[in-house]
Amino acid sequence: MKKIFIYFLAVGFLLETSCDDSLEITAAHDFDIVIEKSTYAVDEEITFQLSGEPGIITFYSGEIGCDYEYRNGRIVPPGEATLSFNNRVIYGTQPNQFSVLASTDYSGLRNIDAIKSAKWIDITDRFTLATTDAYVPAGVADLADVVAEGMPLYIAFRFIQDPATNAAPRTWNINNLALTSITTIGATLLANHLTGGFELFYVGPKETSGRSSVASGSITLRANSNWSSVPAYTEDWCVSKGFDFGAKDLGPDRPVKVKGNSDAKTETFTYSYTKPGTYKAYFVATNATIKEQETIIKEVTIEIIP
Repeated sequence: MKKIFIYFLAVGFLLETSCDDSLEITAAHDFDIVIEKSTYAVDEEITFQLSGEPGIITFYSGEIGCDYEYRNGRIVPPGEATLSFNNRVIYGTQPNQFSVLASTDYSGLRNIDAIKSAKWIDITDRFTLATTDAYVPAGVADLADVVAEGMPLYIAFRFIQDPATNAAPRTWNINNLALTSITTIGATLLANHLTGGFELFYVGPKETSGRSSVASGSITLRANSNWSSVPAYTEDWCVSKGFDFGAKDLGPDRPVKVKGNSDAKTETFTYSYTKPGTYKAYFVATNATIKEQETIIKEVTIEIIP
């Protein structure tokens, strides 16, 4: 028993000595960075000269998603909402067949009763509608007054075939649609006519085979093929999925690893920017043990020109 006690005492002493040695933190305060100049061109390689003996080095470029100022989280406030598309019209003479609508009141249920019971805002007059069979840009419409915080926005194209007009129906095509959110982090394309979840719903005895469609080339809205021999009032609704234009929690911005504890000493780091602007770049150097940590932060302002 005496020998066993002495053995464990010796092992304990060795472990304690080893731990004590590992707790002697190496200073990080001697870390520094140097660059040749403060102005660089887009895609030009920047070489940062690194000095000191930090165990861990990370880099924040100052770009969106890698910005030190947002290391604890980034909340993007609501921005602008815009809608644009190209359109054309062929055949017929029936007036006021085509309209563009928006709603934050729609429940999202994918049936015509839910669609018809929602409150839709007519935004047709915000666009330039075609008068010939050549595609024309409808323009870019601001939807800021339509968007409601916490409510999804739905877009609909409605096509009415009304025999009471005594006029031949027309055919409308929509392509190059862009529903865009413009916030403090830039413009984001939320949907085109294929990714917007557009689906067709009908009022009245509507033919569906070979008529209105959502296809790769365009959204097509057209009347029944037998409209002249079997006149009937119909509506075609092409309705998108819902889009959230409210504030977004993007979580914390993340740095780029330059050096880890187990890596050899790093004396240079290279980086290039893809967009012009003025960036505040940060290097965070850290030495740490299980009991203590020392961190030093170095900041440099870099101008990127086209």
